[in-house]
Amino acid sequence: MLRLMLPIYNQSLVSTEPVDSNEPLLRVPLEDIAFTQEADNVWVCAHRLSLPIVDHRLGLWLEDIPLTFSAMGQINIRKGCFVIPCGDGRFSNLDGDKVRRTASFWLEERQDTPRTHWPDVEAVICSVIRRAESPRDISQLLKVDQETGAMSLQLKWRPGDIVTENIPTVLPFFDVNGNSAVPISSADVPIGQKIRVQFTLHCKRSPTDCSGSDLSNGSLLRKVLGY
Repeated sequence: MLRLMLPIYNQSLVSTEPVDSNEPLLRVPLEDIAFTQEADNVWVCAHRLSLPIVDHRLGLWLEDIPLTFSAMGQINIRKGCFVIPCGDGRFSNLDGDKVRRTASFWLEERQDTPRTHWPDVEAVICSVIRRAESPRDISQLLKVDQETGAMSLQLKWRPGDIVTENIPTVLPFFDVNGNSAVPISSADVPIGQKIRVQFTLHCKRSPTDCSGSDLSNGSLLRKVLGY
């Protein structure tokens, strides 16, 4: 799991992995969860702190901390996988014939994943999304295969203000030892392998905007960790 210096960060890390059945999946009270504005027209699902705290590493006072969720599964290649940096700020699919400015893939349920894991993922996400002040559309975030019943979660990653030449070193893919494992070609993408992802939930519309509010930003990828 992600090692963080402040206990409040660990409390804001939502793990749905079955470790201790007596430990609640969501350690943050629902009344302390809200969508807070992170940037222009971007809101993030966050743990709203009762009192501000200082992060001495960043030199900042924090009033809220984005909730970071984790999930286990494997990459679904049938739904499109754009994780190979092109070197110009864009990402190609596995065949190299399509490119996008956003890295993305669908994480799908595996047969060897504990049966309670993905229902827990869905339950936790739905419970925190209900904290928004208007309905959220999660149809492009979570999907259920009509034939198999398997669940999938869409993940996205954007370079933001990072210099494009550095993209191969900053796309957050890591191996089991924590070393950078950014795919350079389709052979490097961990197809069929168990991975763990960490992500945050974002939306482009204000939580009070009821005019078709959705999670069009969906879940923004923070880390992909190999097993």
